[in-house]
Amino acid sequence: MSRSISASPEARRARGKLAAATRDHGAEHPITCAARREFRAERYISTLGAIVDTAPPVDQFGPDQRDRLAARIAEVVAAAPPLPEASKARLAAIINGGAR
Repeated sequence: MSRSISASPEARRARGKLAAATRDHGAEHPITCAARREFRAERYISTLGAIVDTAPPVDQFGPDQRDRLAARIAEVVAAAPPLPEASKARLAAIINGGAR
């Protein structure tokens, strides 16, 4: 994650859970692995939210730019690991223009 993008409260909380799980259970314990997946998802969503906040409105893009953007988003989503349910809801809110 870029240092210029501050982590959301959810990402900071997930990072704390990961640190506690690592301390309490070890790096490869299933609880720690789940906490690591949650942290990565929250960090991804936090970064995506910051990018969406700074991007110009999509209606200012030309048709070719919109098509390229849609294709790239589809590639990234297809390659992404499964998200925890809470993270899916937050991501949907960002995509639909809702609160983070």
